[in-house]
Amino acid sequence: MNKIDFARKSFTAFNGRKFQVTYCRINGNTPGPVLSLVAGQHGMEHIGPNMLKLLITEIKNLDFNGTLYVCPCANPPALELDYEFYPEQEDLSRLDEYYYSVFRHSYCVFGLHRQSEKKNWYNMNRLWNRKESRGIAGEITDWLWNEIILPADVIIDFHSLQAEKPVIFNSDQRSVMLAGLFGIEAVLDTGENSIDDYKNHTLIRQIHTIKPKLGFTVEFSKQHGLKESEYSIGLQGIKNIMKSIGMIGGDIIHERPVYFITNNNACELRAQSNGHIRYFFEQYAPVKTGDVVFEISNLETLEITEKHNAPVNGIMSSRLPGAVAKPGEIVCSLAEAKLLFPAGKCLEKVPVLQKV
Repeated sequence: MNKIDFARKSFTAFNGRKFQVTYCRINGNTPGPVLSLVAGQHGMEHIGPNMLKLLITEIKNLDFNGTLYVCPCANPPALELDYEFYPEQEDLSRLDEYYYSVFRHSYCVFGLHRQSEKKNWYNMNRLWNRKESRGIAGEITDWLWNEIILPADVIIDFHSLQAEKPVIFNSDQRSVMLAGLFGIEAVLDTGENSIDDYKNHTLIRQIHTIKPKLGFTVEFSKQHGLKESEYSIGLQGIKNIMKSIGMIGGDIIHERPVYFITNNNACELRAQSNGHIRYFFEQYAPVKTGDVVFEISNLETLEITEKHNAPVNGIMSSRLPGAVAKPGEIVCSLAEAKLLFPAGKCLEKVPVLQKV
């Protein structure tokens, strides 16, 4: 049985709230690669934290080489609020005005939603590796950066969005193949670091400034709740990465093909009327030119008012979170993509399967 060492640090927020952050270190049988796993930066994203807690339980009896660092709950006060960030200098009672919506980050009582021109310095995933600490979230990222990020060869950051299926965000070409080996159907190219200093200080963009570190972001598909069916996806993906960098043995065989999306919005299909949407393809399914992608039915007459055909080849990259379309609204996007790994094929001898 592997020994698990827990490390905890106490923090005090601007409003006096005291709490701890915990990570664990598990050493394998022999020295080897170092893999660090982080979840719970955003408080409405609970699948990653729960999945990593299960991993800690399972890893006790797994023979492996190297070292594993696991931090399931990087932002406990935000997770407790079930809110994206912990607004330590704001009136927390105003959160009673917050309305949970399937439309991601569409409303913030403090005016700090993602589309706002204001910079949200409460957002933990904009505070990594900064010269100056910003609030309690910045103190946490400073501590975790030194404790579990700098020692690592590979880092995986777990988040959640609102979608039909999980996706991987990748911002560095060196990590594309490794991200594909995780096993989630789509790896989305988010582009290299931009000139926007605020956006560049996410965990994964910052680790890519330190070569030869590799890493990517796993986005599960539900916020403000649990989706237990995705725990197994996360656990198997972590084991796939451990296999790929030489921490454990075994084959990697994906149940579904994995695509690399190079242009997420190559073709956007918009509704022309109100009505219920019926899709004919799952998210990330291949679509050919001329295929009927979706139709819209009238809410009053029940008649089919629209049928939309794919104007290009691609994959179904995104679908409207809501059930009812509005005129002019983007119902789905078809993306340009290339196949990274096929389904059902043993990937053990793929050249990228080597120690970091």
